[in-house]
Amino acid sequence: MRERRIITEVGIYHIYLRGNSRFVIFYDDEDRNVFYSHIQKSALKHNVQLFAYALMDNHVHLLAKSNNLSAFVSSILVCYVKWYNTKHKSSGNLFSSPYSSAPKNSMQKLRNSLIYILLNPVEAGIVKNAIEYRWSSAELYFNEEKWRSSKIKVDTAFVKLLFESESNFLAALKRSDFTDGDIKEEKEIRILISYADLNKVLQKQLAGRFLKELSRQELRVLANNLKSNTRASYIQIANMLHVSYEFVRNG
Repeated sequence: MRERRIITEVGIYHIYLRGNSRFVIFYDDEDRNVFYSHIQKSALKHNVQLFAYALMDNHVHLLAKSNNLSAFVSSILVCYVKWYNTKHKSSGNLFSSPYSSAPKNSMQKLRNSLIYILLNPVEAGIVKNAIEYRWSSAELYFNEEKWRSSKIKVDTAFVKLLFESESNFLAALKRSDFTDGDIKEEKEIRILISYADLNKVLQKQLAGRFLKELSRQELRVLANNLKSNTRASYIQIANMLHVSYEFVRNG
């Protein structure tokens, strides 16, 4: 039986959206930028305040204040999945259902949750410093120029209240002991090749075709080529090709 979603009077939630079976949901910058646009449109439509975000390759973290959480999230997902399926010639459920959300009803929980979200790319080994990751809000809070040019407008005043100064904020981003026990997220495996670089290899081998067009045997050959010619893990290849781990391992 599905657990009842907890609603908080404060109305601030850590939202976790994961690709179905941990499949990749962003293949390139265009995918991420389109997702950005739907976050911003949905936030404006449903009067949502955004405090933090991080777009990973197969999942998304948001910290937001909303009085209509389901409508906000559903609006993002419905629009993006429709666009994604058209672009990639795919079908079916792209995201796991139901999405996860955890209410944050204290300043300490908000602080920990925000840092946990921003440290996701560091924990995955993608970057060494959180502010280097271009698909999160880490660099926006104390950089007016970056904030103005960002496609998603986060509430910087609230974050400045939480951390008081840029130096305190940057110091928090250097710690590795922030957790969010309210969100059940599987530990990210540190990667030896980024999904972006792996996708370049994949697209070259696809030569203009789409994954949906490949037979099982062609997918098997493709998986074996990626295993032989890249440093990608079996899980990465499975996520990238939208197949099971066993399919890749038993190639």
